[in-house]
Amino acid sequence: MTQTNETERRSATTSQAGMRPRATETLLDAAEPPAFEIVNAAGSGTAVLFCDHASNRIPRRLGSLGLDPAALQTHIAWDPGAAELARQLSARLDAPLVLSGYSRLVIDCNRPPDSPESIPPHSAGVAIPGNQVCDDQQRALRLHVLHVWIVIELVGGLQGRCGEAVENAQRYKSKNDHSDW
Repeated sequence: MTQTNETERRSATTSQAGMRPRATETLLDAAEPPAFEIVNAAGSGTAVLFCDHASNRIPRRLGSLGLDPAALQTHIAWDPGAAELARQLSARLDAPLVLSGYSRLVIDCNRPPDSPESIPPHSAGVAIPGNQVCDDQQRALRLHVLHVWIVIELVGGLQGRCGEAVENAQRYKSKNDHSDW
């Protein structure tokens, strides 16, 4: 996990325009936390928990997405309290937990990747300017770096514990069929 993230970060360069990274560049700079955190990876419980709206953090390269800092503290950016509740459940169930490290406004890991709602131009009636100008390269970069299906692939070592869930996610990825969402 860390090695992959560090490899990606080492390859970062700035775009010619200096505004947004190209798809071949990284979204996160070296000083930022990774895209996700695994808590209690060795837990012996039968569940594996995911908290995809755990953070309101925005990658520095995206600025504030054009939002006032106060807006990033509200429910449009994350589910306040969800990370702490998930940590408590992880401890109580002795279950591994994957926490998303970045705001659902950057990419909502609770949406199919090709859904317009995965990078929402508006949330709860609030315009998200940085998402309204998100092009295909930026969408691909956000998906690659932050989407939960990448997390599932990275934590494939948990497959013995949650084989059916991981197999379903892999089937989803390979078919890219969202008819049941």
